[in-house]
Amino acid sequence: MTEERTNGHGRGGGGGGRGNNGGGRGNIGGNAEGDNSFGFPIVDEESRTNMKNISSSVLPNFHGERNEDPETFLFEFEVVCRTYDYLEDSQKLKLFPSTLKGAALKWFMGLVPQSIRTWNDMKQTFLDRYLDYCMPTNHKDEVFKMVQREDENLEELLERFQYNLKRAKMSDVDQETLKALLLKAIRDEWIDILNMMGKGDISQLPLNEIADLCIHLSRGKSKTKTGPRDPSLIRANKSATGSVSRVEIGNMLDEFKTDILGSLIEQLDTLKIHNK
Repeated sequence: MTEERTNGHGRGGGGGGRGNNGGGRGNIGGNAEGDNSFGFPIVDEESRTNMKNISSSVLPNFHGERNEDPETFLFEFEVVCRTYDYLEDSQKLKLFPSTLKGAALKWFMGLVPQSIRTWNDMKQTFLDRYLDYCMPTNHKDEVFKMVQREDENLEELLERFQYNLKRAKMSDVDQETLKALLLKAIRDEWIDILNMMGKGDISQLPLNEIADLCIHLSRGKSKTKTGPRDPSLIRANKSATGSVSRVEIGNMLDEFKTDILGSLIEQLDTLKIHNK
């Protein structure tokens, strides 16, 4: 029913748009009225918005399929925007449609023309459409399976880690387990540098100190443009006085999973006894 009302509204506004086609088409790209004749959902209030070139390969895509996660997609989009200094609403609104594909793009173009004025409008409209439509994800699995991406710095990984913890509602998990999960997600070459910065085995440090080291290293890297494969860092890594035992981290996580499964089995046994 919503789709019919949307289309009806679009056609209803077409009369005025067609009346201006002659002038609108002659000024496409430089005239907001020219864009309006196509019934575009986003209000173009700042047609001269400064847009940097972003490779399509770094943009997340959303197709509108049931197995996709709209919240994760928006989170990844926001990270890209921040990385490329797309901080203004007008910049995000211009970039967002290029991330939509297939059914999602068709849905977007079917929205009421000129109905989206702010980035918050766009996010809320998007979530209203897809949050309940898409299948729920087991967010706890995402936390346990997290791995740092090759092009992801430690601060971005930390933000994604905290975001997944919040979605998985794991606020009651103890600090040692959270620390093990975070260290397991960090790539080996970054662990070596963190050990050097922490003057030893960082697995012995509190979680908040490890997080501070991750942020400090990421921000230092963004200024110096050096990465873990830089020759000077590779030589420095050899002087680290300790290293994280990834086997031990894996064992800690296995024990945590075993405890959870044991608790579930006990609860099932109790239910069986009551049913008898």
